[in-house]
Amino acid sequence: RDRIRGLRRGASDYLVKPFLPEELKARVSNLLRAQHYESYLTRLNEELATKSSSLETRVHGFFIDTVRTLVAAIDAKDFYTGGHSERVSYFAVRIAEHMKLARPLLRTIELGALLHDVGKIGIPDKVLNKPGALSLEEIEVIRQHTVLGGKILEKSPELAELRRFALHHHERWDGAGYPDRLRGDDIPPSVRVVSVADCWDAMVSDRIYRSGMEPRIAAEKVSKLGGSQFDPAVVEAMMEIWPELELPPNLRPLKPRTSPVENRQGPRVSECGEIYEVHN
Repeated sequence: RDRIRGLRRGASDYLVKPFLPEELKARVSNLLRAQHYESYLTRLNEELATKSSSLETRVHGFFIDTVRTLVAAIDAKDFYTGGHSERVSYFAVRIAEHMKLARPLLRTIELGALLHDVGKIGIPDKVLNKPGALSLEEIEVIRQHTVLGGKILEKSPELAELRRFALHHHERWDGAGYPDRLRGDDIPPSVRVVSVADCWDAMVSDRIYRSGMEPRIAAEKVSKLGGSQFDPAVVEAMMEIWPELELPPNLRPLKPRTSPVENRQGPRVSECGEIYEVHN
């Protein structure tokens, strides 16, 4: 019983008196050898874990670069929104970090924001870049980019989990959004973050039918949309960080802000996906 109790408490081996000196030496030698191999395996596992983490980082970086290349091609369809998806991704990650969301979710938000407008690749350029009034039919065509984006992403096993960003980034907290009229908590939390970031960039950036707003004015508008269009918690986070949201040089638009001179009379799809009237 004493021997069993000792082994249960962590003893590696035991000797029964009387014992031979040769037996003691042999058992100590075996224990030292076992300890050596255990230390070696521990170091090997640590090295493998470090190399695995490094490889995962490199693969993720390559994947992000590939996605960014695709997004750049999509954004190029719209002269006035070039770089929009990259900026939305930057803003969304900043909001998510402020909300202290888990790191794996930050990566998902980064990718989802980059691909949220992927469906615009299927929208005719003459509608997407039309400087004048949009007909109600054309507005519906533009709104189809959410459905098209969902269909595009669901075809790739690697991108299928990001489908929700393309499909639902124009849903509203009050259920009046599109395409599925999701309400409140039915909208995925990560998508709610991207929706606010999408609206923010659209407000402060130039459009073919208007100049970008000053950040202070955009903040006033967004602050009033919590609980109706957006998740109040995400809006609260945005209001806390917007004064510090400065784009890095590589994401800043290359062209200066200019007031468009084209005919802007008539309905447009707003910076937050709604219809509103524009008057000269």
